[in-house]
Amino acid sequence: TPYGLVWFDRSYHALMRPAC
Repeated sequence: TPYGLVWFDRSYHALMRPAC
C-alpha cells in the first residue's frame, strides 16, 4: 500500500472483504 493510499487501502478492504 502506497503512502497516500493507506486510508484507501483500509477502506477498500473494509468494503471488499464482506463482498468477497
